[in-house]
Amino acid sequence: ADHGPPEIMHGEIDPERAQWGKYSGGYIVEFVNKMLFSVEPPLTISPQDGWATATSRSKFGSSYTACVHDVAIGEFDMCIGSFWITPQRLSMVQFLPAFGSSKFYLVVPGDPVSDSFIDTLAKPFEPFSVEL
Repeated sequence: ADHGPPEIMHGEIDPERAQWGKYSGGYIVEFVNKMLFSVEPPLTISPQDGWATATSRSKFGSSYTACVHDVAIGEFDMCIGSFWITPQRLSMVQFLPAFGSSKFYLVVPGDPVSDSFIDTLAKPFEPFSVEL
């Protein structure tokens, strides 16, 4: 079953707020609700099943990329979600500035290093020689 992205929570729909289908909370929902109701007349939102049209989903392995493609070809006005801005997606549309970011760390197995403090300070200079 599709539970939506992690930033969207399920719950009851508030009739005073934008209708998000089965989604009613989370930071993206709150952000977009403020955006929708900050203009006159208020904007409306129409959630789509599967995040994108079937045509775009058949062209891309990612429903997020498919949604961006739908914006690029004029099927949608915008996609709302926590999208990674990839080169492929950036070549299709312009993104708003990010309001969040993710940090990734690469962890690899290795041998323990027991260098002294002086050895650690000298490391950047190892490629150079005194003879120069």
